Amino acid sequence: MSQETDKKKQHYQTHENCRMTIRNFKNNPRGYAATALVNRALSAGLITFVSASGTNLSVVQELELHTEQIVPSTQGKRYSGTKARAEGKEVYPEFGVEYVPVFKKIMDLRKWLLNGRESLLIFTYQADSGDIFRMEPSCVKEVKNLFSSALPETVWVTPTQWRKGVGSEYIKLSDGDTLLTSEKLGNSENVVRLHYARPSIEDTATELTAFFDSVYSKAISRTRSLSEIPVKIIEDSDHPSNTPSGYCDRPVELPPALADGFTALAPVPSCGEPVTCLFCVYFSVHADEQDIRRLVSLEYILKSSKGSMAIEKYAEKFSPMIHRISEVLVEIGKVAEHGTSLIDSIKAQVAGGKLDKFWQIHFNTFVSVGVVS
Repeated sequence: MSQETDKKKQHYQTHENCRMTIRNFKNNPRGYAATALVNRALSAGLITFVSASGTNLSVVQELELHTEQIVPSTQGKRYSGTKARAEGKEVYPEFGVEYVPVFKKIMDLRKWLLNGRESLLIFTYQADSGDIFRMEPSCVKEVKNLFSSALPETVWVTPTQWRKGVGSEYIKLSDGDTLLTSEKLGNSENVVRLHYARPSIEDTATELTAFFDSVYSKAISRTRSLSEIPVKIIEDSDHPSNTPSGYCDRPVELPPALADGFTALAPVPSCGEPVTCLFCVYFSVHADEQDIRRLVSLEYILKSSKGSMAIEKYAEKFSPMIHRISEVLVEIGKVAEHGTSLIDSIKAQVAGGKLDKFWQIHFNTFVSVGVVS
């Protein structure tokens, strides 16, 4: 029997056991099965409390009900407990109003479990003997085992990971205020700096992406007075392409010049630099496979050279060019037959090495000198 079949059989058996247990509740509503289920539910509730408050597990285990207070700022609730490993330091876990309905369910389950008995602890556990004890880490492990069996694809998050996540959120929402975060978590400020103030990989990636987007947007916007600049599309065959990026209809007696909509900071058109033709008032393009391949090949080379210089320098020099190519391709896509699909197909071909002949020579040269790897 395969491992996959074993997993399916175990998964089915777990669900079947749960169904049988639920049916037995009618016959013995306070039997072992019901008590075990409530124990598991309270253990899961403890994990949700940690995730909502960011409280250390050892503190949550000792929280007492009589310390409840309403938090004026959030209308949530606050409790006090003793953190033994911090030499008896008083900490005050709290949660917002959104968590109150969940906490009410925890209190209802606690009341059912105690069944009239007294306990100061918020999170209680009934042993097989019938005695009430505090919730232990082993109780959390039982919930984990249940989830692993019933929902094997579910990613388990430990109380420590929940706490770290809440701590990181406090740091972000308070603009890096380690003193406030230390008060919320019940840690020293030094512990917060060491373990919570460092941004996560996801946060770092998001911030870097936002930064790079800002650099590119700024580099593009400074070269334009208009957000969209018209593209002249040639629809006849009487004017074949005569430049590596399209068609030029500049009169011999006139110099190249920037098209309307570009600022003085845009790449200056120069007949010796084909990439600058895109910004020239005399530039036009055919909505055909040849010109599309030329533009896509140029775009591919520009993007491939990204790693050869600093981000800011690259953005300043090449992002206006790449943006202009994209703008031209969009306009081609509107008028060419099967425009969008044709452009996507040529992009895939170029990425596979089938560049325009002119730009292929340039690409090979860049590879040989190490600009592109």
